[in-house]
Amino acid sequence: MAFELAKRKTNLLLVALPNENLHQLAAQLADFQILVHCFETDLSLRENVLSLSQTINQNYQVSILINNAGRAARNVLRKLN
Repeated sequence: MAFELAKRKTNLLLVALPNENLHQLAAQLADFQILVHCFETDLSLRENVLSLSQTINQNYQVSILINNAGRAARNVLRKLN
């Protein structure tokens, strides 16, 4: 989805867990001559959601929100084994 929006010259705010290579993706998207801002945070923590929301609301105008965050059930694979 990020590449499709970048092709359409849409600036992006990207959010992912820390250490998920978000800045590498941002570098690839910058080739489309758009602005890309990255935020690495764990959105399963309420305080992180509040902090990120405040930062975005104070500094950016968002016209499209795509929520691709999932909820991981801990130890599910272990239980299936």
